[in-house]
Amino acid sequence: MANFTGGLESGRAAAQFDKTNTTFADITGIPVNVQAGASYFFWGYFPCAFTAVGSGKFQLTGTATATAIICSWQSYNNATGANISFSQATWMPYGFNITAGATDVLAILTGTITVNAGGTLSIQFAQLVANGTSSVLRGGRFITMQTS
Repeated sequence: MANFTGGLESGRAAAQFDKTNTTFADITGIPVNVQAGASYFFWGYFPCAFTAVGSGKFQLTGTATATAIICSWQSYNNATGANISFSQATWMPYGFNITAGATDVLAILTGTITVNAGGTLSIQFAQLVANGTSSVLRGGRFITMQTS
C-alpha cells in the first residue's frame, strides 16, 4: 500500500473545453504543480463529447521532467460500456488516440511519476481528425498525490 506523504493537487475543467482541430492545447484548469525529487500517483477522469469522425486524442505533458514514469490511458464508450482503447507508456509527453466512432466517451489516465525537475504536469487535448467540435466536458479532473 502506498503512503501518501503530503501534497494533493487537483486540476478541474470548470468549463467545457472545445477543439475543432488536431493541435494539442492544455485543458483549461487542469495543470498541477509537482516538486523536484518527489514521487506521485496521478489519476485523470475526462468525460467527452466527440463527433463520430473527429474523435479525440490526449497527451500527458508539462514543464516537469521525470526520472521514472509509468502511465496508462483507457477509454470507454459510455453508450455501450465497451472499452475503446488502451495504451501504456514510460515516457513523457505521452499521447493517446481514441479510435473514431464513439461520441459519448470517458477517458481515464492513471500512473506514477518520480520528478527530476519540478514544474507542472498537464493534460492536453485535440481532435484526432479535424471535423466539427469535440469536447472535454465540464468536471474533468486531474489529481496528483505525493507518495514520497
